[in-house]
Amino acid sequence: MRRYQWKKTEARWLACRAKSFIVIEGELYKRSHTRILQCCIPKEQGKQLLRDIHGGVYGHHAAPRTLVENAFQ
Repeated sequence: MRRYQWKKTEARWLACRAKSFIVIEGELYKRSHTRILQCCIPKEQGKQLLRDIHGGVYGHHAAPRTLVENAFQ
């Protein structure tokens, strides 16, 4: 009985979480809480992006807003 309850809870969580993702022309996007679509990238590509930003390819990142703008470019 307990295992069934856990699976039911997990299924509800997964269904709720899945609503924030969408596939457009073969690309996976996540809808943020502000309703903006964010392109999902592989983990290694994300790490490289952060290395580039922090390493100075896009300039320094004094303000968090600037850092986010650079990442979206």
